[in-house]
Amino acid sequence: MFVLPKGIVSIIEATCRNFLWDNSSDYRKVPLIAWEKVCSTKEEGGLGIKDLETMNKALIGRLVHWIMEERDSIWVKWVHQNYLKGKEWLEYTPSGNSSWVWRRICKVKDEMRTGYADGTWTAQTKYSPAAGYEWLKDKKPAVSWSKWIWNEYVVPKHQFVGWLYAHRAMRTKDKLITYGLDIEGSCFLCNQTAESLDHLWCDCLYSRKVVQELNQRLKISLPVNDVFG
Repeated sequence: MFVLPKGIVSIIEATCRNFLWDNSSDYRKVPLIAWEKVCSTKEEGGLGIKDLETMNKALIGRLVHWIMEERDSIWVKWVHQNYLKGKEWLEYTPSGNSSWVWRRICKVKDEMRTGYADGTWTAQTKYSPAAGYEWLKDKKPAVSWSKWIWNEYVVPKHQFVGWLYAHRAMRTKDKLITYGLDIEGSCFLCNQTAESLDHLWCDCLYSRKVVQELNQRLKISLPVNDVFG
């Protein structure tokens, strides 16, 4: 029901972001993946976490819609009598001395203007915050690996690790060395080749043995590169 100031949104998102990457409310580690990507749907390569600012706009959009359809409520009647005064809602511009909350509601209305035609919400048969959120978010192309990771057969911890791998965001030794860390760079599993993401998941002899063993136990015949490549 309330418009959240951007400063409050930033604080809440920072707390969520820090908890995701470091299990803490304090900033300690640089995020491996941008928060915008994290807030994409799983089909688009994200974690499906709601973008708070967009969700708040979608919820305020419900107020916009109530005013549009002249909902039978005291607040809507008050808005029409004291602000609109017979003016077209979609074309209405608030005065400079209007309250901050009212100006923010009008700003959300301007962002959602193209979703209406002849006073009717066209994106869905009936407006809802979920429909408004989907409409406000830019639709991104689906990724090819989504169903490999997000399915009922993969445990959550492995899903998260697989998600990091798909974005090439894992802190393998070759990356840590580029960060300036003075560490030995050989693979921890086979100790034969420099550790990189492609080596660890695709070329490491130990990893290949693990996959071959899984193939035998699960009675499947997927080549290693089809799983990790």
